[in-house]
Amino acid sequence: MIEKKVIIYSDGAYSRLRDVGSYGFIAQYLIYNKEHELYELKKEASFSKKVEVTTNNRMELLAAIEGINFIKRPSHIEVISDATYVVNTLNGWLEKFVKDPNRLNLDLMKELYQAVKKHKSVKGIWVRGHSNHIPNERINEIVQREAGTWKGK
Repeated sequence: MIEKKVIIYSDGAYSRLRDVGSYGFIAQYLIYNKEHELYELKKEASFSKKVEVTTNNRMELLAAIEGINFIKRPSHIEVISDATYVVNTLNGWLEKFVKDPNRLNLDLMKELYQAVKKHKSVKGIWVRGHSNHIPNERINEIVQREAGTWKGK
């Protein structure tokens, strides 16, 4: 059992009409409570940023990169995302992608590779977007508001 781990909920948003996007993450620091056999939340932080002239995939990748880089000590990290592109990249495609000079978003793939190397482990976990997964919905709202595309309540 891992005694300490970090969960990063990452998301990106993009408006083709306005050619503006945003990305962000929520980082949760968890410690395992042996007595109760569960992880307890010890600290939480969030971040988001608006970006002009971008793509949705770049925003999704930047959310994961910035979330991983936010964690300064080598850690066990789970990146939870509704973007299969990010999850699949973290769970096996990354090594191949950084070696392909024709890879789209190669600059970000290299940044992601460097971020992942600093940690004990980084695993991607996929969640269906807009499915009432509370932390995923929270980060979705944060990045949509940042991009000016929020249409929620």
